[in-house]
Amino acid sequence: IYNNVSMHLRPLEPEDLDLLYEIENSPETWDVTLSDAPYSRFKLRQYISAGADIHACGELRLVIALREKGSEKETAIGLADLTAFCSLSAKAEVGIILLPEFRGLHHGGHALSLLENLAVSRLRIYQLYAHIPVSNEASKTIFQKAGYQRVATLPDWHFRRGTYEDVELWNKFF
Repeated sequence: IYNNVSMHLRPLEPEDLDLLYEIENSPETWDVTLSDAPYSRFKLRQYISAGADIHACGELRLVIALREKGSEKETAIGLADLTAFCSLSAKAEVGIILLPEFRGLHHGGHALSLLENLAVSRLRIYQLYAHIPVSNEASKTIFQKAGYQRVATLPDWHFRRGTYEDVELWNKFF
């Protein structure tokens, strides 16, 4: 990303419990993930321990991490998800979420590029897609810059903060 910092994606580890807890229990996250209740540390610990296989459960969750060159120390800054994976159709839904202090720094676009590379080269994905609330201009910009096309608007698709909101469907073929 920068001269002395690199980004990589890696599997969830037990020490990621605090990151997962913070992201999954943020009401702001609930607005985009459709979650409606907090998760306990116990449940999240079980989730991490399960180490789910994308072919078995249709989901792959990876930690987005920054590392200074020449250092083993890394900083976890968010999560990159492939969900609704279908090997037959070679497609999956993509999601990127960053901790608030790492937003607006071009990390989302770089993480998306890394996730695309993994999806295409390792999972043989042909199509990735994302559901983006119309009010989420930052996400729409990231996906547009990455070559995704807006292909549909789903009216009143998402209930957020007491009102329904349209969601746009964005996709990209590889």
